[in-house]
Formats: sequence, C-alpha cells, structure tokens
Amino acid sequence: MIYGFILSINAKAQKIDKLIIQDHRYLDRDDECFFFAEYFNKDGVIINQGYGAGDNLISNLKIKKSETKRLKYGHKAKAIKQCADLIVKCFTVDKLKECLFIPIPPSKTKDDPEYDDRINQILISIQEEAKLINSDIKFIDLLSTKLSREQTSSHSGKNLTPKEHIDNWVISPLNEDLNKYEVIIIFDDVITTGSQFKAAKNIVQSLNTSAKIIGLFVARRVLIHKKNQG
Repeated sequence: MIYGFILSINAKAQKIDKLIIQDHRYLDRDDECFFFAEYFNKDGVIINQGYGAGDNLISNLKIKKSETKRLKYGHKAKAIKQCADLIVKCFTVDKLKECLFIPIPPSKTKDDPEYDDRINQILISIQEEAKLINSDIKFIDLLSTKLSREQTSSHSGKNLTPKEHIDNWVISPLNEDLNKYEVIIIFDDVITTGSQFKAAKNIVQSLNTSAKIIGLFVARRVLIHKKNQG
C-alpha cells in the first residue's frame, strides 16, 4: 500500500511513473499521481471506441447538461457512482479518514448554463459510500473559476499553463487546519498535461501544509502517437 492505495490489477489505482510521465508534460518525478483507467488520444483527438476501458466511463461522465437525450438514460449518474466505487475500494477505512480531497474546479462558473459539478458529485457519492463502512471523507471547495472557458484538455481547446489556471481561479477562505490530514488529494476526472494538478498543488503548498500532496484521477489521457514510438 502507498498512502492507503491498493496497487494491483483490475481497476485499482496505478501510479504515473517514469515510463508514462512523458504523456503529462507538466509533471515531474517529484509529483505523485494515481489513476484507474486510460483515456486514449491520437494527435489531439480522443478515440472513444475500442481502445481503453476508461473511454466510455469518461465519455458518460462528461455528458453536458445540454445533451438531454443522453442524460435521460442515466449514464452520467451511473458513471458518477462507478467512479465513487473505484475510489472507496482503493482505501482502507482508516486511511480514508486521514485524507482531505480538493477537487479541481469546473471550467465554467456557477452561473454558466453548462456548469458541471460532476467532480463534487463523485465526492458526495464517496461520502455516502464511506458511511456504509463506518468511515468518512472530507473535501473542501478550495478553488473556483473566475471566468468560464472552453475545456482545456487537448481534444477540445487550448492548453493552459499552471500559471494561467492559477490566474483564473479564486482561492476560497480556508477554515480548515490542513496539517491535521496525512494526505491531501487533488482530485479530477482526467489528467491530460498535468497543468491543473500542478497549479492546484502549487496553491496548496503555498498554504504551508506539512501534509503529503498527491493527485488522484479517474483516468489519464494517453497520447497514442507517443505510446507507439519505439
């Protein structure tokens, strides 16, 4: 176990190591990031069929409010529950209590018609499941978005640098002693370049916490054209 993670085959968290870190250019070897599935990308285009077990999960998780036909089938709600299941099973009961989750904020502001709080919904679902095993998790909305922007993952728009993310985030007043947690987990659905993780990590580090800071993601984006190079 590493910080309560059970690292094994079959949808348990895997670490982004030196063999795959090149797919996430803002990460360095001091960053500890974990993921459950792989989301495949070829030359900037996500391939959603036949490549990765994470493709359908992430596709369903990212269903927009405007996609009413897809929403009515409940695929998004099922994806949220599936993500919560993965994470709860990845921790021991005691370790779950020792972690603080900080979600990466949505790309839209709360008053935007396409605002999507799916990451918070996953964390709320985790809280509900944790109660069933006499455990609990804590998460805080430390970060929020100043101005709505297009999604910045490589398949749908411009990639922002960590500084650009920081400049477009609002840091909420902190009423929590971060030092009482063993691990602070920066959480999001997909890690692409690692820019948002790096931005959030820099902010958390600036709050003078002694806690270990790691990243946890439902999936990591895989660059096909890089992966196939010898």
